[in-house]
Amino acid sequence: MKIFNWKLFYTWELFFSKFLLNRIKNIYNLINEYKSTINYVDSAGPIIDYLKQHERIESYNEEFCLSFRGYFKFLTAYHACNTADLQSYYKNGLKCLSIKEMNDRFINEFGSGKFPELSIDHLKDITEKIDTQGREGKLYVALDDREIIEYCGHYLIRGSEYLFSLIQNLKYPIDKYKTYLQSKSKPTIFRLHLPLNLVKDHELWELFDDLLNQWIYRKAHNSPGNKTLNFSLELHEDLNSKYIISHFHPKYIRDPHNGRRILNTTNGKYIQDKLSK
Repeated sequence: MKIFNWKLFYTWELFFSKFLLNRIKNIYNLINEYKSTINYVDSAGPIIDYLKQHERIESYNEEFCLSFRGYFKFLTAYHACNTADLQSYYKNGLKCLSIKEMNDRFINEFGSGKFPELSIDHLKDITEKIDTQGREGKLYVALDDREIIEYCGHYLIRGSEYLFSLIQNLKYPIDKYKTYLQSKSKPTIFRLHLPLNLVKDHELWELFDDLLNQWIYRKAHNSPGNKTLNFSLELHEDLNSKYIISHFHPKYIRDPHNGRRILNTTNGKYIQDKLSK
C-alpha cells in the first residue's frame, strides 16, 4: 500500500522521476542548463516556461492523474480543529459542516445561562441573519501540517470558522466569549490517510505544479527537505474514523488574528517575534 506524503520526498520521488523521464528524456540536461536560474523552491523559473512551451507538460493532465491513482492509494493529509472531545473523532470520524448542528451548539453554549446578557432570541437572530452561502456540507484537509501551524493557526486556536463568525456577530465585547470557548477545548491536528477516491482530478493536477517545482529544485541543488506546502482539499462527505491515523497538540501556533504572534498553548501566553506585526 503506497501512501503519498508531501513532506517525505522519498514517498513520491521514484514515482515522479519515472513519470517525467518517460516523457522528457532530457530533463536532467535541462536542469543543468537552467541551474543558475532555479533559485526558489516554489518556482523553478524559466525552465518551467521552457517545459510548457516545448514539452507540452499541460497535456500530461489525464496521464498524470491516472498514473498517480495507479501508484498511490492514499494521501497523507491533516485536519485542524479545537476540540474538547477527542474520542468523538475516533468514534464518528470527521464530519462535514452542518449549519443546523453548529447553530444549535452556538445557542446551547452561550444561551445556557453562563452569560445572562445573551438572550436566546438574540442568539437565534444571529444564526438567522448570518451568511451561510457555500459553507454547508464541506470539510477541509491540508497536505502539510506545518502550513496549518504557521499560517492557519486560527483553526487550531478558535476552532470552527463558522462558529467563530457567529461569535463575531454578538452585540457585546466578544473577548470573553472567545476565551470561554477556547478554554474548553484543545488545539488538535489529526493525521489522516485520505483515500484517493475522495480527491478530484483537478486537485491532483494542481498538485502536479508543486511536485514539479519541488522536484526540479531538489535535483538542481541536492537540497534536503521539502518546502512548506499551501495546499488544501475540499471534501463533500464525512471521513470515516478508520482513516484517522493519529493526532497531536501543537505547543506553538502562529495566530493570524492576533498580529501573527505565537501562542504558547501550554501557558496561554503570546510570544512576539520578527514575523509578528
